[in-house]
Amino acid sequence: REQLVIPLAKALNSYDTTDQLSVQVDLSEKQLQIKIEDDPLALDLMLEELEKMTQANHASNLRRNITALQDGHFYNQFLSELDHLSMEKKHNKKFWGNLARANQYSDFLQIKEQFEELRKEIEEIELSLGLGSIGVVASQPQLYEKMEQWSEHLKAIKLRLISGVLPENSICFLAIFGTHLEQIVRFYMDLFQEKGFRYAAQSIWFREAFYNEQIEYSSYDEQGNLTSTIEPRKEYIKLECNPDEPNWQTSSEKPGDKLYGIEFTLFGSGVHLFFEDEGGTQRWKLSDQFDHLYVVQVEKHDLFIPEGIHRKEFYNAQPPRRIYEPALIRDVEFKINRELGRQSLSSFLREILQERFEANIDRMLY
Repeated sequence: REQLVIPLAKALNSYDTTDQLSVQVDLSEKQLQIKIEDDPLALDLMLEELEKMTQANHASNLRRNITALQDGHFYNQFLSELDHLSMEKKHNKKFWGNLARANQYSDFLQIKEQFEELRKEIEEIELSLGLGSIGVVASQPQLYEKMEQWSEHLKAIKLRLISGVLPENSICFLAIFGTHLEQIVRFYMDLFQEKGFRYAAQSIWFREAFYNEQIEYSSYDEQGNLTSTIEPRKEYIKLECNPDEPNWQTSSEKPGDKLYGIEFTLFGSGVHLFFEDEGGTQRWKLSDQFDHLYVVQVEKHDLFIPEGIHRKEFYNAQPPRRIYEPALIRDVEFKINRELGRQSLSSFLREILQERFEANIDRMLY
């Protein structure tokens, strides 16, 4: 301690705590030699070298990512379908007359070409950054931004790949059941707009005489005999609507009809993958006077309106998966319990849904 620590401490104390120093300690002829130089560039150079290695490793990870995708089952299924289209084009003289198949073939060719271009590009970036990290060539920090752009291009082509092979994911049916719908509907419409999803909407109305009207239903029993039963209709009335119009919640077909929901048909690349985890009961408590339960239903195909959406017990059947209060959100499914601060609910949940959306895409592709 007396021979090393104390002399070193005394020497260092003569410098400011913010100084960047180069310290060399030697033992010469049993005498401690301490050499300290003020070297403000040493730390910067070390951090620069670390950044070079980090970015080179990142490029390698991106290259491995796209390689794994192209080696995966989904991409090979895509190539198989492309081969099938190529054979069909070769042997069917009327191929180009079938616009749907011709457009699919052209789209698939473009997707394959873009994947090849992206793979070649990241391989070149990886090589340049790798050589730069060991000093063989000059550092090229402009490639860092190029890698970020490459990552965004990969996300876009992943989505295009899934939409091409599984076009059913580009349509989604999302219904919101409940009363006092203006706030929650506006929230989802903001999400639709921010994501660029197109939609058509139908309002859902309860009319007691229509719902309880006795209808004769016919069916065949196990012996093949035609039987008839008379039962209440238990159906609701749907009307085309535009939620952007201020009077959509009061535009009933007949006086006395009561609004109990809205159904959206959504269109856009991967829209079902974006919203598929949104189903469940939500509680919106915006004030002491505004405390309402809603049930959100998400389907890939036409959804069926459940019975009893005009009854209170329908909304109390399951505990809310999401509770929203001003500046606070809790979601059991997403494991969220936090304050929003200045961030709006739509922008916060858009980020969460986007993360899950990208995870859903990767789950399908890898």
